[in-house]
Amino acid sequence: MQRCKGLARIGQGMQARIMGQARQRVFSSYTGAQSSVNAMLQPLLSAFDPAPPAAAAWTVPSSWYTSDVFYHGEKDSLFSRNWLHVGRLDQLSCRGAFFSGELLGQPYIVTRTDAGEIRAMYNVCTHHAAIIVHEPEGVSSEFRCPYHGWCFKNDGRLAKCFKLKGIENFKNRDHGLKPIQVDTLGPFVFINFAAEPLPPVKEVLGEAVLEPLEGFGRLSELRFVKRVEYDLKSNWKVFCDNYLDGGYHVPVAHPDLAGGLEESAYTTRAVKYGTIQAVPAGGDSRLGSGAVYSFAYPNFMMNRYGPWLDTNTVIPTGVDSSKVIFDYFLDEAQVRDKDPDVDIDKFVNDSLIASDKVQREDEHLCAIVQRGLSSKGYSAGRYVPSLEHGMHAFHRHVHHDMAQLVHS
Repeated sequence: MQRCKGLARIGQGMQARIMGQARQRVFSSYTGAQSSVNAMLQPLLSAFDPAPPAAAAWTVPSSWYTSDVFYHGEKDSLFSRNWLHVGRLDQLSCRGAFFSGELLGQPYIVTRTDAGEIRAMYNVCTHHAAIIVHEPEGVSSEFRCPYHGWCFKNDGRLAKCFKLKGIENFKNRDHGLKPIQVDTLGPFVFINFAAEPLPPVKEVLGEAVLEPLEGFGRLSELRFVKRVEYDLKSNWKVFCDNYLDGGYHVPVAHPDLAGGLEESAYTTRAVKYGTIQAVPAGGDSRLGSGAVYSFAYPNFMMNRYGPWLDTNTVIPTGVDSSKVIFDYFLDEAQVRDKDPDVDIDKFVNDSLIASDKVQREDEHLCAIVQRGLSSKGYSAGRYVPSLEHGMHAFHRHVHHDMAQLVHS
């Protein structure tokens, strides 16, 4: 019997050593693969010099828009280490309200818990990884996994699981849904996938991205009207570049829009992690006295004009594809103050048609730019410094985040 116990101890020791060696091989394989990726990213980063001002700088290289390595690096860096806009506060107006989504392969749920707190968590069952919530939004006190029926409270705690007789070292409190950091800024909801907590979104982005929008009326007076999604045949940064060119493309690509704007008075200024662009307008019912375009790094845009606010969230779906989500909000009182007899439904419909025309024009521009970026006829270009310094600032932020990944 003693000999058997000794053999058992030897066997356990051998098993531990084998497991340890296996873990070391996995770790070495992972670190080796990461080093290889970093080695491939380094020349892509070196192709852009962030130091010169826009007047002396070359743009980022085309490889930043066409390289699979760079694209996956972005997912691991700037989309894993920054606040990302995912929804609206009005979607969480009551206890139990929730909305769900997926961002770069990461499914999430954001809820207003029964206690009234806003929480976010991965939408993945901790039993065998099934996606739990399939509705885009709703109201519920708990979420039930459609695979084995495990039930989770709307704050993420595991409430019920079944047929676990005989299981060892199991406590419900250890198997809740994995939390995600969540925060709000004005009427907007943000999450981040960072391994360590980030400072509050207000501290990171600053009030500067919202303050110019308030000049058109309080954001709290806005009513959500509609969501529209566009699928783009371009890298997500192409859409951001188009947004941040200081209106340079507007008279050429958007002649109808340009007719209502005083483009000679277009201004651009950088704020902490964003850019504010502004332009006076001629005072029509849709554009009002002007427009403010506020960009919050890395991928969120807020556009205030007349009685309208629309937001654009651009989400990468591939190295040469992306999706843009437009949410439209309206201050109806402003419309009625200007015209008490207005047909509000017609006003909304006409405005959305005009907006859609502009977006379709931009969709075409993004597609032809992406095609050109893959050509041997282009590698990098130049900035127009009087207009495109917002784009230059954006490229500097991307370079900074990617450099952190390479050197981590």
